Amino acid sequence: MSCHRIRRLSAALVLSLSLLASCSSDDGGGKVDSGGTVDSKIVPDLGGLPDLPQKLPCESEWNQAINPQSTVSTGAVVTTDEGGGVFLTQVDASAGGMAAAQNNPFVYLSFTDGKRVDIDDVAATKSTAWDLALKRVVIRVNGGDSGPGQGAVAVLPGKTLADVTAVPASGELKTDDFLDASCTVKTDPIGSIWTAFAEPTGLWYDYDTTTSKVMPKTQVYVVRTADGAGHVKLVIETYYGANGAAGNFKLRWSKLP
Repeated sequence: MSCHRIRRLSAALVLSLSLLASCSSDDGGGKVDSGGTVDSKIVPDLGGLPDLPQKLPCESEWNQAINPQSTVSTGAVVTTDEGGGVFLTQVDASAGGMAAAQNNPFVYLSFTDGKRVDIDDVAATKSTAWDLALKRVVIRVNGGDSGPGQGAVAVLPGKTLADVTAVPASGELKTDDFLDASCTVKTDPIGSIWTAFAEPTGLWYDYDTTTSKVMPKTQVYVVRTADGAGHVKLVIETYYGANGAAGNFKLRWSKLP
């Protein structure tokens, strides 16, 4: 190679190094990635780029299915200790009646104390303080598509509360799973979201066409609590209050060892 060509290459190299040095000291958009070390690997340093919000998978479809409200339910939750470790919890989940239910919040219940958790539908998506959410015929558990907890449900058809003395195998406990991989909402036979309480037929109740009444099925639900540390067994005794108003649950339950 000629001396003249070597001098030209050397000059080009010097210029390139000079430009690189000036870019590395530039505080503006021309900042050069200086790199960083994580677990002995060189990773890019993105400098002052803002933290971009992460859009949750199926977020739009979830919002359409739940229609989360930013108000807290005032539905009464009253728990009575019946002795022997058995409790009766009455939940007013009437939520404004059939016509206005969609625009009313869920009632949130904790099995820690049998009380209502005063939280709105939006905050509930980040809370493990609640175990069940109820509104009209929809019952959600704090796990899977319904919440961030470890809650799950096993449905034991034909059983009574006294029949169930132990927690079923873990494979029988199901989380709420009403959104599939393509974000399609799974609904029950009447168009409500299909929750773990609806397994395996889609409804936790039978509908009496002669009386137009919701009749809870004879079965026990074993619920894993949102913290994953405990289980309760419960039966749904009725869907109607003393005045016959729909959406008023009586839940008889006790904790499982």
